[in-house]
Amino acid sequence: MPSPDRLHTLARRQPWLSLFLKFLDRLRIDSKEVAAEDERGSRLDLWNSQRLALEQIAEGRAKGQHMVYVLKLRQGGISTLLLALLLFWVATHPRTIAALVCNTDKVRDTFRDTLNRFMASFPPNFFGASFKKDRHSSAHFLFTNGSRIDYLVAGTRKV
Repeated sequence: MPSPDRLHTLARRQPWLSLFLKFLDRLRIDSKEVAAEDERGSRLDLWNSQRLALEQIAEGRAKGQHMVYVLKLRQGGISTLLLALLLFWVATHPRTIAALVCNTDKVRDTFRDTLNRFMASFPPNFFGASFKKDRHSSAHFLFTNGSRIDYLVAGTRKV
């Protein structure tokens, strides 16, 4: 079981992780397990599976790794964590072009709605003037800092 302090130890050596943990503290989600505090949703209290995944990502980044493969379990909160990390990354890295690749149109639409809810859950001016929603369509999410998340569907393999 990952130690709650392990993330904070890693965050002392990696400024991005410290900022991401603050980002998560302000983020609100729609949760099946926790009642919403207000119209913004529920706080994201990291589960052990999410902590472990984030620790592994942080350790990889500390070693200079830029590509991460995640073999994830169902209902472990990993998609929520990775969507939050994607939004954080495009917020803190202007002019980033990211791709969110999904297996079906339904998953793409669910993730698109989740990212939209995440963005709306932050207090006004949380990001300042440099990062706001510009346009959001079924194809991509554009931000005022020049970043973009493209929504792609790879499909499923039929055997």
